[in-house]
Amino acid sequence: MFCGGIMGPIIFLTVVGQVSSSSAVQERRTFSCCDNTVSHFHDLSCDNFWIADGTNIAIFSAETSSCEPPCKEIRQDRMVLDQCVNVTRETECTVMGVTQETRVTYLAQTCLLPVYSRTPAGSQSSVGLLLVAIMTGWLLCYSQCDQPSRC
Repeated sequence: MFCGGIMGPIIFLTVVGQVSSSSAVQERRTFSCCDNTVSHFHDLSCDNFWIADGTNIAIFSAETSSCEPPCKEIRQDRMVLDQCVNVTRETECTVMGVTQETRVTYLAQTCLLPVYSRTPAGSQSSVGLLLVAIMTGWLLCYSQCDQPSRC
């Protein structure tokens, strides 16, 4: 007597749960803020949603793509950001009634490359040579002068 009593609803819920179940996979990866590019190959048969600070910033699928700040550009193989922030990609794929969900959080890694002065190296060396020439001229003049007050 499985149809009556408490066993009927349990069996029904178990069967329904297996038919419409979804599996979620979660990962964590890092990316460098040196170029603010998150490399990822988007599966066009799935819906890909990008989130930063709890806000949707990009969508990429076979039908549509959109990108809002801090997303600067989105393509099938990458997303470029205009600032260094953590982002999460949520992918939903449905195959034969089963939904596969994947969530990958990309943690922003501070750029460790040295920051150089914006002054071009050529102009820095020109200023240095000019100062050396002025000092050399002054020293030559002073050493040749017979009256230091006139130099």
